Amino acid sequence: MGPTDHEDWEARLTIPVHEMDLILFAEVEAMQLADDGRVLAGFRVLVQGLSRARDEQSHGTAYGSELVRHWQRTLDNYTRRHGDVLVKW
Repeated sequence: MGPTDHEDWEARLTIPVHEMDLILFAEVEAMQLADDGRVLAGFRVLVQGLSRARDEQSHGTAYGSELVRHWQRTLDNYTRRHGDVLVKW
């Protein structure tokens, strides 16, 4: 991907790239925690991100609603994957 392609891709995002990076990093951290048997700790990482996104939304951040949707989708995917363990808590 050349610089122009990246700029075009970034221009289409309504959520800043750094926010998408935070979601990705949190998802990777949560999965690593789950792989280490710490499913609840991974869940907490994602819940904290969703909470921060909701704060952004409530403060009127232009991309707040979309940010909440991305965090919620990430949390939902994690829960589907590890829900059997989470139910025990």
